[in-house]
Amino acid sequence: MDVGCGTGEVAKRLKQEGFEVECVSPDNYQYEIFRQKLPDVKFYLSKFEDIKTEQKYDLILMAESCQYLDLEKAFFKSKKLLNNPGYILISDYFRKKDFKYYRTTHTKEDFFNFVKKYDFEVVFEQDITENVLPTLILGKKNLYKICLATR
Repeated sequence: MDVGCGTGEVAKRLKQEGFEVECVSPDNYQYEIFRQKLPDVKFYLSKFEDIKTEQKYDLILMAESCQYLDLEKAFFKSKKLLNNPGYILISDYFRKKDFKYYRTTHTKEDFFNFVKKYDFEVVFEQDITENVLPTLILGKKNLYKICLATR
């Protein structure tokens, strides 16, 4: 299950690699683009937390979508939808501390509290902040150059 599948690029690649995939997103615009690319892939036009299906999954993928979910409802739903054994693969960003700036993202502590509450086990964790920071700094510098140049 590709949660927050966007326009379907990840799902398309998974299908090309031979995986069976179903997708969920509440976005009508992205759904239209997705449907053109992948007309034969099951798509739930819904929030993940509200999805209605009896289907069970080996993997729930959240590629930059976890931050938009209600963690309590998302972990409850994941527990219900996963086979045993089953996995959640999350690639996202989390705030390290609970401070006012950028409150739209979950804190790492809150996230791990739900991992524990719903009896999941972290199999692998990797913080790639140091790897992506140079690219973000370069992007920010270029943005300022462009903004200043257009004034």
